[in-house]
Amino acid sequence: EVLQCQDPTSGRELKADGVEIGALGPGLCALASPEHVVVHLASLGTFWTQSSFEHHLPGEHIEAVAISRSFVAIFVAPFRLLRLFTPSFIPLGVLAMPMDIVSMVACNHLLFCVFQARAKRDLRLYFSLFDVEKQEKLSSGCVPLSRQSTLRWIGFSADAHGPQPLALDSAGILRALIQNDEWVMSVTPQSWVPVAEVDGDCKLWPVWAENGVLRCMEVRPGEEPKVAAQRLTTINYKLPVSLDGLDADKASGALLKQFLSSKKIQRDSILRLFEESVKLKDQEVALDIARCYLGGHKSMKSLVQSAEKAGLKDLALRLETLIDPTAPTDPGMSKKRKVG
Repeated sequence: EVLQCQDPTSGRELKADGVEIGALGPGLCALASPEHVVVHLASLGTFWTQSSFEHHLPGEHIEAVAISRSFVAIFVAPFRLLRLFTPSFIPLGVLAMPMDIVSMVACNHLLFCVFQARAKRDLRLYFSLFDVEKQEKLSSGCVPLSRQSTLRWIGFSADAHGPQPLALDSAGILRALIQNDEWVMSVTPQSWVPVAEVDGDCKLWPVWAENGVLRCMEVRPGEEPKVAAQRLTTINYKLPVSLDGLDADKASGALLKQFLSSKKIQRDSILRLFEESVKLKDQEVALDIARCYLGGHKSMKSLVQSAEKAGLKDLALRLETLIDPTAPTDPGMSKKRKVG
């Protein structure tokens, strides 16, 4: 079979024989036959001097390909090897994987892979998230699926704070992977959280996700989308609690506590919520904010000053103990210490 397609950015026509697998990246794509991979560039620009690069893998069978601007990932059988290259096929590394590949996708420096064991009794799916640039595994575990459902799609959400791994099952439940540096306390790091319900009839196929919006093509049940110009259906999704757009002037104590238990740390927003708690004379919430999120922060002394200015002496003393654990928390002892 010969694959032909027109590159709208450069006017080039891409041809490849025996193509079985393809992957799209920002300004480039990879087309693979069982033992051969070609990377095509949309435009040469000021860096690339070739319009394509190719690589042969004799004796191996290519089962999956993923590509980003900085690397190409190729999973080959029968030895379950994950080979990593630059787009010009300079080797970056090779990993021996314990299970068969189901799917994988790349975004920026991240590679998200889903595997399945060969054992017929083990029907669970497993995932690994790699940082190719740092050459380390960031996360791994089981992929959660709804009851009596299968994995339908995986991808990344191009969010402002970085790529967010997503997974959609055949029941229409979209889940996001929560990573270590994003969540605390009530949401376990490296866990999957449901963020939206797409549809249970498999009529919508995700194309890409960005800033809380999943864009999908409409397809017939059981089919995959075909390349065609059509209007995309948008599905809004969100993580359980967000700081974005939070109005501190209207924030209640309950909202603050809910926020504290489940949101990504943002220093400026945390400081703003601390000041609001001080204005509301809610010393316990203010202390919890400082203790859990601002301990050791350079602004701790200014927090003490804010508490003293608001007349919250007990809060000021407790904040001082976060700076110096030997500082007394009894106002009377504090006065004696200052007099002496």
